[in-house]
Amino acid sequence: PSLPDVALRVRDAIADAACDNRRIADLLAVDPSLAAKIIKIANSPLCRGNSTVVDLRDAVSRIGLHTVGELVICFSLKDLFNPDTPALRDRFSELVGEAVRVGACASVIGQRIGGLAEQALLAGLLSNIGAFALLERLALHPELLDDPGRVERALATYAPRVGGLICRNWALGDAMEVAVVNALDWQFTPGPGDTLAAVVVLARYHT
Repeated sequence: PSLPDVALRVRDAIADAACDNRRIADLLAVDPSLAAKIIKIANSPLCRGNSTVVDLRDAVSRIGLHTVGELVICFSLKDLFNPDTPALRDRFSELVGEAVRVGACASVIGQRIGGLAEQALLAGLLSNIGAFALLERLALHPELLDDPGRVERALATYAPRVGGLICRNWALGDAMEVAVVNALDWQFTPGPGDTLAAVVVLARYHT
């Protein structure tokens, strides 16, 4: 799947060293729903300052460019997948709820260890993205849905690798890819650069 255009534009802009808050605010303003969510986050207890933010540029300034970039991807996820098959809709909802819980827990752990809260939130939310893509594809083959066990085996076997490929396609970085690929691996032994993956596995354990 491809990221929505606004998410791609924001991510590319943030990667530009000359990028400033005004440019990001202008990009976000194209999507009123997304802009409203960013302002809401800026006024949440996590970011709240001495005054209420009503200007999008001030909201971006308060949250921070890179955090805004992570949040835009998070907010974009819910619009990417929508399996129409009733047999899969409940399983899809379960996986979404699980990813939200893992993301929230990972964010808290990332905050406790310092400097990983936003990235850990995104990694947790993406931890089931391979399953979302597979369920959407399985919906095109009703003959495979008569055996729920077969569906679950397909998710267990392929979802982590599919999730890793999606992260690579979106250029989210090696750390994010490793975190998503190993999110379900209880035997995962993190290396020196695998802190994010360890946080996601730990968050999944707690949830």
